[in-house]
Amino acid sequence: MKHGNYGPGNTNFKKLQVSKLPITLWDDFTYEASGCGATALALLTGKNPKDIALKNGKRHYSDRFMVDFLRKNKISVYEVNRANLTRSKEWRHQLSDNNVILYSAHTSKKESSFFVTFNGYLYHNFRISKADYLDFLSFPIDTCYVLFKKEWK
Repeated sequence: MKHGNYGPGNTNFKKLQVSKLPITLWDDFTYEASGCGATALALLTGKNPKDIALKNGKRHYSDRFMVDFLRKNKISVYEVNRANLTRSKEWRHQLSDNNVILYSAHTSKKESSFFVTFNGYLYHNFRISKADYLDFLSFPIDTCYVLFKKEWK
């Protein structure tokens, strides 16, 4: 995870909490070959994962591609880094289950994968599981973003 910079301009993640997340699930057997990035974007936007994969051109899903795609679909993206997580002088959680979080985590020696978490659930390739803190210890986070859309409020 990036270090970031301490200062007054850090993100207030509490203002980015939402009460609903309308997700679109696609058949994981048919669409998971589109890649973890395409499935995460399809889950959040409702766009066809195969169409998203075509736009990416069979490349690794970069953070730039993911962020640009979300913003083009009117989803605000806020980077999470060490500085804006630890900016408070008191010990408390900056993120909650009510934040929609997109993150890339190392799943093997040479591979990362994109995940979405919300309301205590983890979404990966259209599979849903209960989020567990061991996921974050077992698969170290590379990059992380809080997503927000007014309609989710």
